[in-house]
Amino acid sequence: MIPISMKKNFAFLLIPLLSCGSALQQTETGNLPFNNATDKGLLENSRITEASGLAASRANKGLLWTHNDSGDDARIFALDTNGKDRGTYYFKDTRNRDWEDMAAVTLGGTNYIYVADIGDNDQKHNKKYIYRVKEPVIKPTDKAKIDTIRSVETFIINYPDANRNAEALMIDQQNGDVYIVSKFEANVVVYRVKAPLSISQNNVAEVVATLPFTYITAADISPDNQEILIKNLDNIFYWKRQKNESIADALKRPTITLAYTREPQGEAVAFTTDKTGFYTLSEVKKKVLPHLYFYKRK
Repeated sequence: MIPISMKKNFAFLLIPLLSCGSALQQTETGNLPFNNATDKGLLENSRITEASGLAASRANKGLLWTHNDSGDDARIFALDTNGKDRGTYYFKDTRNRDWEDMAAVTLGGTNYIYVADIGDNDQKHNKKYIYRVKEPVIKPTDKAKIDTIRSVETFIINYPDANRNAEALMIDQQNGDVYIVSKFEANVVVYRVKAPLSISQNNVAEVVATLPFTYITAADISPDNQEILIKNLDNIFYWKRQKNESIADALKRPTITLAYTREPQGEAVAFTTDKTGFYTLSEVKKKVLPHLYFYKRK
């Protein structure tokens, strides 16, 4: 039996093996839908040191949101598509136990940001948390500021099978269903929490798929709800949904492995809102500062 404290390192060693081992289940990668990465620059805000999630703003054209990993305050950071600082927003009366991913969505005409407190390296917490806020509006002329979001919805999530560690969150852009992808398993587990999520009682996730990958660190669903990205440290996996196909069924089909510029510790990915491509972002590792990368659609 592998001690829990060793599982993270053990899973990391399996990444190259599993990525290669799953190649037979993947489609050919010769005709990729996105170009190679373009470096958009270093992040201006030096407080972003452990960027573990990324989301394209729905309320502010051309802006992105990110947040730090565990140990930071409960706050999100706004940046433009060249990495320039556009503000910091704290969540009132909220804790960052281990924030690992975020997502943005427009539901019923309201723009929301979801932040997933789902990290659990020792797999000891039977409650995970998802926080939802209405997205702040930042005027193009506004200078970067520090502000507080006072209304925060808290959703408690329980897994049906184990106290999983996870770092990947996706939101169904049409109905608000929440998808979480586990991290350490040799074949990671995809969970769904059906919307609407309850504030008054725990929300129990259901298993809807498994994937032949490990060490998953980020995920996103495109604003038109038709494309899916899931990444680990070495690869970005892509699915295009077919007509009338559920998200879970799409993930059960072979994936396309996209071209990826490996980052120091890449834990964030987000589609743009205008179908032009997607962005990735890394944590700081060994004093290597994070760059914002953009993958333009061909």
